[in-house]
Amino acid sequence: MTHAQPAAQKMTDTVDPRPVLRITRTFDASRERVYAAFTKPEELEKWFGPQSVKAVIHQLDARPGGAYSLTMTHPDGEEFPLSGVYREVIPGEKLVYTWIWGEGEFAGVETLVTLVFKDLGGKTELTLTHEMLPSSLAREKHQEGWSGSFDCLEAEVEQNA
Repeated sequence: MTHAQPAAQKMTDTVDPRPVLRITRTFDASRERVYAAFTKPEELEKWFGPQSVKAVIHQLDARPGGAYSLTMTHPDGEEFPLSGVYREVIPGEKLVYTWIWGEGEFAGVETLVTLVFKDLGGKTELTLTHEMLPSSLAREKHQEGWSGSFDCLEAEVEQNA
């Protein structure tokens, strides 16, 4: 009796073992409103970052190849610069951009953020995928940050819907 050998993994397969963060949240605001909150500097500054963190937008050019940069300031005065480049922009539907911290324990590590905006008839389902994170700790910290940011975004877009 012979046993079938498992198929060998193709040499061309690549598997990224790094942690991935996915968050889906529904906002009681139009897709256009939620999308604008990510692509207009004056809107992004109103909510970006967890509660008590202040974001200052230095540059935001939401087009493929366009760059963004901002500084997040914590209540203790500690500043964390963040920058990246937009890889894909489908107005009202999708944003894909790199994410690179300028300071802190993850400084210089390039990760990738994908935001998908789904119209739910006056509401918006937003799915965030933050990938290429260097560790489980990085995923946990980014989950805290994104969840806190989404709490602030929710308050902003629903209050001004």
